Amino acid sequence: MSEAEKLQIAVFERHRPVALRILARRLGSWADAEDALQDAVLRVMELPAEKVVENPGAYLVKAALNAATDRQRSNQSRDAREREWTDSRGPDQPPPADQALMARQELGEVLALLRELSPSVRNAFLLHRAEGLPQAEVAERLGLSRSTVEKHVAKAMRHLLDRLSGDGMEAGAPPLRHQGEEPKNP
Repeated sequence: MSEAEKLQIAVFERHRPVALRILARRLGSWADAEDALQDAVLRVMELPAEKVVENPGAYLVKAALNAATDRQRSNQSRDAREREWTDSRGPDQPPPADQALMARQELGEVLALLRELSPSVRNAFLLHRAEGLPQAEVAERLGLSRSTVEKHVAKAMRHLLDRLSGDGMEAGAPPLRHQGEEPKNP
């Protein structure tokens, strides 16, 4: 781990409680606040090493507030899509068979990618993202620190994003495609 990464983690740990309180007030939920803060930390950690941040604590809080706003917009859009979908199909109609099959295939691909991770990383990710448990509860269940759970979730997300986008794939392995995406010619 580089000195810059160690410094980022130290800044994060120092400003985490304040950022969480601000986010919990904005989002109305500690679990949503933890998720938004995790998103913000990932964004901050992706900054180029040469980028100088004058006030890292304020920068983290602002990044977290931006992540919270993005999360709220995403939730509103998702809710609107779900309402529209339910209204168009009717509440008791199952999805068309081709969509159900594609969803099962995509789930299988994601599960295969998760099996590439260590059990600790995979379990932390599934408990938090699939079962919706707050990171604090995941940490308690797995006997890990909250920081370790955050790192495990971030590692799993990075792994999935890299593999699903085609980055970081083994030589010769085709990238996984998203629904409706055409195959790319090499």
